Amino acid sequence: MIVIIMRVESFLIKRRMDKIKYIVVLIFSFSLCFSVDAQRQRYDAGNNRNQTAGQQNSQRTVSQQNRVQYHRNSMKQTGDSLIIDMDIDMSKMDLKANHAQIITPVIGSMTEEIELPRVMIQGTARNKAFVRELELSDQAYEEFENNLPYAVVKPKGKLNYRMSIPFEPWMSDAFLDVEEDLCGCGDQSKVARSRVFESLTKDIVADPVYQVRPKLTYIQPEVELVKKRQEIGNAYLDFPRGKNEILPDFGNNRSELAKIDKMIRTIATNKDITVQGVSMVGYASPESSLKFNTDLSRARSESMMRYFMSNSTISASLFETRTGGEDWEGLRRLLEDYPLSNKNEIFRLINTVYDLDEREKAISKVGGGRPYKIMYEELYPKLRRVVCEINYTVKDFSLEEARENMALAPQLLSLNEMY
Repeated sequence: MIVIIMRVESFLIKRRMDKIKYIVVLIFSFSLCFSVDAQRQRYDAGNNRNQTAGQQNSQRTVSQQNRVQYHRNSMKQTGDSLIIDMDIDMSKMDLKANHAQIITPVIGSMTEEIELPRVMIQGTARNKAFVRELELSDQAYEEFENNLPYAVVKPKGKLNYRMSIPFEPWMSDAFLDVEEDLCGCGDQSKVARSRVFESLTKDIVADPVYQVRPKLTYIQPEVELVKKRQEIGNAYLDFPRGKNEILPDFGNNRSELAKIDKMIRTIATNKDITVQGVSMVGYASPESSLKFNTDLSRARSESMMRYFMSNSTISASLFETRTGGEDWEGLRRLLEDYPLSNKNEIFRLINTVYDLDEREKAISKVGGGRPYKIMYEELYPKLRRVVCEINYTVKDFSLEEARENMALAPQLLSLNEMY
């Protein structure tokens, strides 16, 4: 068991404790850990009396008598990172109370090397002096904070040292050494260096490198057995209130009728097209009762059908009418972009009142009736419309015909004919 008195992430980076709090916690933690480890040592001694002495170290262990042992877990490249994972075993370390030792892992090659965050191992008395110096000296505290260690630990148990650094090309043949400052004083004559991981070929396993080789692939579209198409046109016709007869010279009707007439004529005269059906769908604005507006929208769609049946070459048997009724969805779309007071209340009524006659009545009372008057004059006329839907099929084209229609009417081509 390893007792870590201070880890960089939890004390100074994540929590950013102030100086006094840090020192108090450090002293308390170190004292507590010393007591717990003493009890654990006595317990382990009792359990180990019957074990066979002289067991040899693992082949993955670098050790010396009365010194720190290093258990190699892995050192590998993962993506753009180099990950070092080893255990620092201090269970056989003999460190006096007033001594310290600093362990600095070093990643190196024939040309370059970098030092990784150090591990500070301190005896009890040395730790007290260390804490006192941090407490009394701002300079010492600042130097410590600017060069944070990986951990400050008591010389007992085992510490897992795991570090990830950006991978650089020179690390492809890297090794890992540890420098042990045996006095914790920086005296180079008392610094020992030993190898933990050897070269890339032995201990560093590089992820496989995948090369992308783009390849042009042609996917032939499926053949469209029957080329079905649809054209839709909206005629916003002006009707006298409550009337359904189409008057070409009333309001803007002539322009609106011309749009639908052009659409029908273009399709009906195209020799490559066969008309399958023409639908006229009438809509009404929501003033008056639901029954009245439903009948009115039906009558308007029938008037539209009669008008174009008499003005086109399409067979009368292909025409049909449908009733759209009150166009509440159209009103909702118009309101979204229209600057109207009390708009949220009107939306609430549209969404929650399901009886359409009651809904219309409630909306007419919002804001004293002023918003309703604006809607009636500005928005409701756009709801009184007839939609013309023409369904047709298109013949299959030869290569020459497809080339010609690509420029004139590409919507008539299938994907297979285009490519």
